[in-house]
Amino acid sequence: MNNFDFLPIDVQLNYDKQKLVSFFHQYAQKAPTWWNIVVIREPVDSNSLIPNYHTLDAVKFKWNPDCEWAWMPEFEEQFPLLIDDLNEKLPYSKITNVMLMSNYTVVHPHNDISNYDPEVDNVQNARIVLGGDMEPSSYRVLIDGSLDDTFFLSDPNVGEESGRKWLELDPTPGVDYNYKTVRMPEDTNVMVFPTFSITHGALIPESPKIILSIHGFLDKDRHNELLQKSYERYKDYAVSYFE
Repeated sequence: MNNFDFLPIDVQLNYDKQKLVSFFHQYAQKAPTWWNIVVIREPVDSNSLIPNYHTLDAVKFKWNPDCEWAWMPEFEEQFPLLIDDLNEKLPYSKITNVMLMSNYTVVHPHNDISNYDPEVDNVQNARIVLGGDMEPSSYRVLIDGSLDDTFFLSDPNVGEESGRKWLELDPTPGVDYNYKTVRMPEDTNVMVFPTFSITHGALIPESPKIILSIHGFLDKDRHNELLQKSYERYKDYAVSYFE
């Protein structure tokens, strides 16, 4: 565990921004919750999906280390250098679920994985293999738009239902519900925040933003090395929720 919950990451990725934005708009579908989404890497075997969950609705896959994953063919054909960079520059031993996402409404405070899988053993397995002891462990890439003053970290002890009611009434920080927004530097668009330990959400930005969401099996040594390197460069942008 580190003493920060949000940190910009010192990594540069190789892709054509306008081409990727156009790709998103060409293939995006509206998910049941808060997002327009393109699933660009998912399990090959449909049995790896948890029953009764929509495949577009966030990260609801059974966490089987032996599960085979595949890139969306159109994405693999058009963005091979980006795929290479994700594999080589981010600290994953194996990348699993990857999505392009853009919120069309307020994103309620939530965790990406906990509470999604009804089988406790699967949740515990997800925590172990996806970095539950290596927080912050969720890597994201801001493809278009801005996170400043819209993406926020929130109190995991309040609960999603209370956070949902707060957002519907008055989405401003105050006595009843407090959150911390973040800022990104101009020289990177890669970030990390907690998968399990802190809830997060987003207000509606002034202009649409597109996020590349990556999950996978973290290499602990490479992950810690990248966090240390990034903290040395971007410590002024680091956010700790409880400090």
